[in-house]
Amino acid sequence: MAGYKAKFFFASILALSVNSHLMADPKVPDTEAAFSIKDSKQTEQEAKLKKEMSSALFKIIEQTQGSMSDALGMVRSDLAEDLQAKTKQLLADPSVYNALLTMALERRKYDDDPKENAVYAAEAMSSLNGSLRLTPGVMSDKALVRRSKLLASVASYYSQKDPQMCRYLPSDFSILMSIDAPWLVNVDAELFHEAIDDEYAAIKLMISGVLPRNVNDSDKQTALSKFAGRWLNSLSEEDRYKVAASKQEGNYCDLWNSMLTDMVKMSDGFPDITKKIMAPFLVSMTRGWMDSALWSYEATDRNQGDEK
Repeated sequence: MAGYKAKFFFASILALSVNSHLMADPKVPDTEAAFSIKDSKQTEQEAKLKKEMSSALFKIIEQTQGSMSDALGMVRSDLAEDLQAKTKQLLADPSVYNALLTMALERRKYDDDPKENAVYAAEAMSSLNGSLRLTPGVMSDKALVRRSKLLASVASYYSQKDPQMCRYLPSDFSILMSIDAPWLVNVDAELFHEAIDDEYAAIKLMISGVLPRNVNDSDKQTALSKFAGRWLNSLSEEDRYKVAASKQEGNYCDLWNSMLTDMVKMSDGFPDITKKIMAPFLVSMTRGWMDSALWSYEATDRNQGDEK
């Protein structure tokens, strides 16, 4: 559900961002202008395809404008307008649009059974949306700490307003440049602005060719299960009871809030935690570790203590 909502609303953001850019200059940009380097060997057919794909990309964006406007209107916060302005800036960036257009063209190029250009344009936007989930993988330690602080606040909001969201890992509801963000009404403005600046910079880095940290399943399970297990054992009996009750209800928001807050506190004395724990936690795409690794580690740890 979270993935679908994120894709839907991010596509909507693209609509307003680019369409508002079009309102100042209603012409679909010339294909050559969209690419920083003109290929002198470009055939007439290739030039025609680029222009058609550019047009398809803008049409898809325009079609989702209404949905985006409706979603934005539900968020009563000045920060929603700031978010709109930031995404407009992102999509007005030539390198970002160039990346979208290039992705669409490459997908068509290697498709043995070519489809409508609109299909490839939509896939390109979906790919950009997917890259947002990986942005913590190219962020600095300070940016990871800021993101963790913000997500702790987001988790606190969802715990009260939409517990269904708490069935997911923070990486599933942390796409900041998504208008599906009702939590904007209850978040520190300075922290929010810093976080979207961090994400903007991270997206630009990834588009430039910087790959995110390689967080494989082994690293993720080792870091998350051991840290989370020991962290859980450090809680008071009352707090552990609350965690167990939340697990039973499928509402992990209080857990995310507490764990992220403690990670931030620990980062002062143990700076390595940002790379070894925060990054895997925030980049993670896999669900389910809370139901297996964390609890099994706790049991194993206690059994080993009994044996001694």
